[in-house]
Amino acid sequence: MIQLLYISTSSRPVTPVIIDGICVQARHLNQRHEITGVLLCRRDMFLQALEGPQLAIEDTFLRLINDPRHHAVTVLSRRKVTRRTFGGLQLRYCAPRENCPEVYEDIETILEGASQIAASLFAAFAE
Repeated sequence: MIQLLYISTSSRPVTPVIIDGICVQARHLNQRHEITGVLLCRRDMFLQALEGPQLAIEDTFLRLINDPRHHAVTVLSRRKVTRRTFGGLQLRYCAPRENCPEVYEDIETILEGASQIAASLFAAFAE
């Protein structure tokens, strides 16, 4: 099983309708492919952690890279894991940090020892 953490910029303004559509579609696909994770959105940026079988994660990430809603997709962390950090949910959605501080803490833990670029991108996202 692998865990992939990436950040991207939205190609258009993010609205609740857009987020709802993303979550409905992602939950359906994630359940089918045994993927769990969390999606955070802040202003025009997305940060997402995906966990699951390596092939399923790689296929999902390839779809995300080619999704016209995203650009400047940057991998912050990709690693093998033995357990899921974001547990039994196909996709948890979190708005600003105040709504789910524990998720931000989990991501900070994942990024311990990550590159300075990855840490800087997350810090900018978390402001």
